[in-house]
Amino acid sequence: MRKTLKRNLAYDDEKDLFYVSFYCEEGGRRVRRAKTYPTLAQAEEAMAQRRMAQLVRGGAAPADMTLEEWLRYWMEELILPNCEKTTVHGYENIVYVHLIPALGEVRVQELTPMRVQQYYGELRKKGLANNTIRKHHQRGKISDELRHEALYLAESYRDKALMDNDYAADGYARDMELEHIYAEAEKRLK
Repeated sequence: MRKTLKRNLAYDDEKDLFYVSFYCEEGGRRVRRAKTYPTLAQAEEAMAQRRMAQLVRGGAAPADMTLEEWLRYWMEELILPNCEKTTVHGYENIVYVHLIPALGEVRVQELTPMRVQQYYGELRKKGLANNTIRKHHQRGKISDELRHEALYLAESYRDKALMDNDYAADGYARDMELEHIYAEAEKRLK
């Protein structure tokens, strides 16, 4: 019999499987799907990945997600694999020395422009130069629109791999290469 353990997570004691429910778009409609996992840890990891992907693609953050959770995901999944060592070092300094200690416990949905301005004020009181503070707010060299589209594509490829073992074995690694994702994103935006 299937029992709900928490939102979007259930356990079937007869089949000894954990079920993670999620929504995806098919033919312009929102459709509920489920994927099974043999262990609770794998199911919870899949849920965490979906939560992060939801935030990456610009959806509303889950109500209980903290800025620390988001920043750690961002560093591990987006920055470390895609940036040079010097860039990673700069981000690590900002994230782990400044952002997480100051704002890490703030829920992402509760982070407001006013709270960010307060954070900048705290940095000034600590004696950081304005140029250093600006680095905490820098934007990357690619447009927000292109970044958003690339992240959406990466999530789509990951979701497809979760549902299609053949694709996961053969096409997923190729599609997830950064150059491929950005090339596809640029095509979609033209």
